[in-house]
Amino acid sequence: AVSCTQDTLHVSTDPFGCTATVSLPFPEVTELCGPYEVAVEFYVVKQTGPYEFPQDPDTVLFQSFPFSNDEQVIITEVPIGQHFARFIVRDECKNLAQLDCPVVVADEVSPTLSCDDQINLSLNDNGYGQLLATEISEGTNDNCGIALLETRRLYEHSPDDCSPLAPVDTFYSAWGPQVEFSCCDAGQMVTVELRAFDIYGNVSTCWGTVLVEDKVTPRCVAP
Repeated sequence: AVSCTQDTLHVSTDPFGCTATVSLPFPEVTELCGPYEVAVEFYVVKQTGPYEFPQDPDTVLFQSFPFSNDEQVIITEVPIGQHFARFIVRDECKNLAQLDCPVVVADEVSPTLSCDDQINLSLNDNGYGQLLATEISEGTNDNCGIALLETRRLYEHSPDDCSPLAPVDTFYSAWGPQVEFSCCDAGQMVTVELRAFDIYGNVSTCWGTVLVEDKVTPRCVAP
């Protein structure tokens, strides 16, 4: 008799790639007729939607290992998805048993994100300025790819009349592709946050400060 050592083996992608290294735990084998050997076939399921394990026909043999007494099988560059390992056990009496054990590979690695903490922003002639999320980022990377990069800013002064807000009344702007600044921010260090999502929904955040400067000289028109 052969049984999987766990219901489903969950494996995360490698830190620097969008595939996984899978170390297969051998199944539990009982009712033996002497010593036994195990052959392994690893199948990748190509279908992306729901499927019936392991009867789904859309599978591809990814790698196979002949009968041996090795107690560990390591498979590299396994793609993300729901797959299965097929164990074929043969004992000394030539009895055979076959078992399919589920293996799920998922991206559990969050993006690498860094915020620029030395940003100086000059307001324009209209007292307005903006920063894109990409301008705040000093580097954003992910093993499978970035899906969304967005930013927001902290308001410690009222955007209506520039009056200081009590600590309990400070608030953040909505997340978006950019943040905006006005004359109310002139001479202030404004906190900004950056958030990155990868294509599988993992998220990372960082924060920095922006020195907002008003370098536009006044204009005087004679009467």
